[in-house]
Amino acid sequence: MKRAMNLRIVIGLCALLAGTNAASAAILSWGCQAQLGDQRVLFNRDGLYIVDGKAPAGKPKKFTADSVGDAITELKQAVALSEGSPVLMGQLGRAYGLSGAAAEANAVLAQLTALARREYVPSSAVALVHLGLGRNANALDLLDRAYDEHDFALVHLRVAPWFQSLRGDARYAQLAARMQLR
Repeated sequence: MKRAMNLRIVIGLCALLAGTNAASAAILSWGCQAQLGDQRVLFNRDGLYIVDGKAPAGKPKKFTADSVGDAITELKQAVALSEGSPVLMGQLGRAYGLSGAAAEANAVLAQLTALARREYVPSSAVALVHLGLGRNANALDLLDRAYDEHDFALVHLRVAPWFQSLRGDARYAQLAARMQLR
């Protein structure tokens, strides 16, 4: 079950990246990979591939992720398998926002708010939903709070494609300077 969950998480996040704009995908043009038991997941500028170590010669099978809709399908499954990971919920909410499904994105925000009453929810996870909805000012407010919380997700501030839309904003530059990121 855990391997299936990890595979869904990697596929969902990679599918979300593949469904974003070319500038975001270019950040990962060098490629990335993850080993998940007998399977290896590869993501490069040509697409997302799953290599089954048990298959003859480990021939890659291309996973097509042509739209944010594919990412939503995979992220919904990843959220279910993770039993409601706030980070995955944030990515799902972002995908909903990017697809124009504002009602679903706002429903994820409501779920994260309710969850935050019972347990810690990283502010960066909530910021992701706001980014998907194009609410950059709200996202920056939450990322400032994430900085105060010492939210680990901020180590990806300069490289994660989901922060791409903020990179021209003065508040983003101030946050990156506070973190001493160059």
